[in-house]
Amino acid sequence: MNREMYRRIGAVSGLVLALVLIRVLGYQGYVAGAAFGISGTLCGGILGEQVFDLKQRTR
Repeated sequence: MNREMYRRIGAVSGLVLALVLIRVLGYQGYVAGAAFGISGTLCGGILGEQVFDLKQRTR
């Protein structure tokens, strides 16, 4: 798998985690959904890239 795949998997995972978090915290509405969705996707993508870099460094 390449760096782009890790970024995609991380972004989707971050989005799902953000949706779960928004549900648990009880937020509603478009603004909260957009803020959590964007934040989760961005952080997940960055984390996916970091995992890829870490795996490449250990080889």
